[in-house]
Amino acid sequence: MKTEDYINRPGYALGFAAIGEPRTQDAKLRIILHGSMDETALLIHPHSSVESFQVDFPAYAAYSVVADHFTASDKNEVYEGSTFRVYEKSIYLDFFFDRAGGHELVHAQAGKEYKHYSFLCFDHVVDVISSDFPVIVKIDPEE
Repeated sequence: MKTEDYINRPGYALGFAAIGEPRTQDAKLRIILHGSMDETALLIHPHSSVESFQVDFPAYAAYSVVADHFTASDKNEVYEGSTFRVYEKSIYLDFFFDRAGGHELVHAQAGKEYKHYSFLCFDHVVDVISSDFPVIVKIDPEE
């Protein structure tokens, strides 16, 4: 099972831990998440039922972390996934293209297709605009 499918399992909850810009060869944006089938365990991490994940984006155009009580969904958004979503159409993607000068201009300049990736954590929503699918790996939180 792919890691992105693993964290999208029914009943699996994510918790936001950290975000940073390591600017390494393989990652320009790194997100650390915790996950568990028991959402309460995420509140008392470390806990034996909590797993940790490192999410690396080789490149990104924009990102945001918003407290979940300041977020809302839109019925016109088009996406796949539950706790990890890949949007084809979203308010955040529209905002990005408007801010960057338009959808056609961004694609013409970069020669790439940008998508909106979102991690719906129980306490935050982490949104990333990138032309690269993230690399998601399970990590040992002690390392």
